[in-house]
Amino acid sequence: AKVDAGQYQTTLNSVLTGLTPENVLKAHEMMEAQSHIGKLVIEIVE
Repeated sequence: AKVDAGQYQTTLNSVLTGLTPENVLKAHEMMEAQSHIGKLVIEIVE
């Protein structure tokens, strides 16, 4: 109920599209450099 009412907000900050070696490396570099706040997602597309 609280989710549907919008009382919770995600901490999602970055989305990289495609599970590629380049995106995995970029995500790792972002996490290592602490250059993001919140969640980092690699979206898998088929």
